[in-house]
Amino acid sequence: MAKTQNRPARLSKSPETGYPDDVALRLLNDYIFKYVFGREETKDVLLDLVNAILEDAGWPRVRCLTLGNPAQGRSSSFFKETVLDIHAEDEHDRQFDIEIQINSNPYFVNRSLFYWSQLYGNQLNRGLAYGRLRPVICVNILAFTIFGDLPGRHNWFMIRNAARPDCVLTEDLVLHYIELYKPEARTSGDAETTVDPTASPTRLQAWIEVLRKEREGEDMTVLLTDDLIFRKAHEAFQQCTQDRESRYEALSREIFLRDQASNLEVALEDGLAKGLEQGLEQGLKQGLKQGISKGRDEAMLETAKAMKTRGLDIELIMEVTGLDRKGVERL
Repeated sequence: MAKTQNRPARLSKSPETGYPDDVALRLLNDYIFKYVFGREETKDVLLDLVNAILEDAGWPRVRCLTLGNPAQGRSSSFFKETVLDIHAEDEHDRQFDIEIQINSNPYFVNRSLFYWSQLYGNQLNRGLAYGRLRPVICVNILAFTIFGDLPGRHNWFMIRNAARPDCVLTEDLVLHYIELYKPEARTSGDAETTVDPTASPTRLQAWIEVLRKEREGEDMTVLLTDDLIFRKAHEAFQQCTQDRESRYEALSREIFLRDQASNLEVALEDGLAKGLEQGLEQGLKQGLKQGISKGRDEAMLETAKAMKTRGLDIELIMEVTGLDRKGVERL
């Protein structure tokens, strides 16, 4: 069990301004990310990033993107949104969803599959027949690692024939995962070798460096040299962080996300401790194996109770514990 002192710290706020006084804003803040990539004025920046990802996967570039949910001012649900993602559509009517996640989640793959299914299925709300459903390509940019046993920072998945991987069932489901802080390495046979540092970086590798390093106080001169797109992204970042209202919203979002991470960890710790205690006590009577299994079930229930007590969103509770909506509401 993690120690209390290792929990994510809440941001302290200045009593004079109400702003956090101990954080340097970065491009990985999802409010800032959407400001930089999700506006009509910066649509070419988003197009460049999407094409870098497609090219890295061996897919053809797209010519244009139409934003489905361009960034606007703060809404009434701003603080309650789990993610601020970017929806776009290319010239072939393929749907793209780009999101950035900084808080680790052990069930993130399940979450991304569920989210893809919502985006895919919701197309039928427009009265389309099944044959008119368009592909949905999800891009998940992560500040944590989920595929530690796979080489490379970019891994992408689609449905193939297990016996014949060259036979693709459909291109309607494509999931990309960009693990920003994963050690960059390549495998050759059984031996793992690091990437040649003298080789010219791919466009995606260059974007990863920008995403990792763009923050207040960071010297971006080398990365921005002679690159108009990177420079435009940097200027949008500066505009967002230097405008009083936008900066306040970005800082507020940072508080919300850190508090969510802190509350989740506390709830997981409390729920696991109580659940295992109850389950193991019963296990002394019924056998260790049954007791541990019972402990896991009790842990999930206690975790859900703790999360609900702390006011966490019901969708997040369902995602973390595996309980259905009625089960959570009955707690």
